[in-house]
Amino acid sequence: MTDVVHMWKELRSVAAIPVVPGVAVRTYRDARDVDAWIDLVSAAFALAQPSVAPWNHRRFSAEFLDRPWWEPARLWLAESTDDGGATRLLGTVALGQRGSPGPHARATVHWLAVRPDDRGRGVARLLMATLEHACWQRGQRRIHLETHTGWGAALRLYESLGYRRGT
Repeated sequence: MTDVVHMWKELRSVAAIPVVPGVAVRTYRDARDVDAWIDLVSAAFALAQPSVAPWNHRRFSAEFLDRPWWEPARLWLAESTDDGGATRLLGTVALGQRGSPGPHARATVHWLAVRPDDRGRGVARLLMATLEHACWQRGQRRIHLETHTGWGAALRLYESLGYRRGT
């Protein structure tokens, strides 16, 4: 059995958003983004141990749209555009919330995912910096997340970004 790992980071300054050549970050637009998001997250977690339950529209609604903290500006999508103008979703992250709305709500990293073929390019760092920048703008100075001991690459990423284990 794989254990859940709780991590946190105290923000000391506004995050600098890195430039990743050929990658742009935008927020969720509308229901048309859901199928691309589901495809991305399914690919990102296809080989994960522990495994992740399958995604569908109902689960997406339960995880995002039906949450009291939901707003499109809290879900970021990293994408690239080819020479023909077609876009490809590379990664995603959402700023979740635990606790009562307001200044004491706990900011949480919710579903960071990057396509396996696009890992190592800085997409996850770009998305996390975007999320941290948004937290700073909202006055939230502490960010929490959960991951799993079996997801070693995620643990190493979060630790390299300054996240510490513990609650």
